[in-house]
Amino acid sequence: MSLSGDYPEVEETVLLFHLNLFLLGVIYCFQWLYLIRRPALLEPGVLDAWIIRKGILRSLVVPGVSLLAIRISFVVRVTRLPKRPGDPGPFYQPDACR
Repeated sequence: MSLSGDYPEVEETVLLFHLNLFLLGVIYCFQWLYLIRRPALLEPGVLDAWIIRKGILRSLVVPGVSLLAIRISFVVRVTRLPKRPGDPGPFYQPDACR
């Protein structure tokens, strides 16, 4: 069951989804920073400056995209999405064809 998939028009469910991804990304970033500060946990020679920079940038991608998605969700409002493949969607106007 997906709250944001079942109820995309409810802003709280979309916000909850993106906050969940943001928190998971932040936890991953903290794990990476924890390993950088404790090189004894890693194999010798693993911590290269390029690898550290690349790892930090990678760990910040998910929180960054989640914050961007939260910002976009406040601007773009979903009125109604198609529920089934045959559903005409939110832009269907049956009277416009007559």
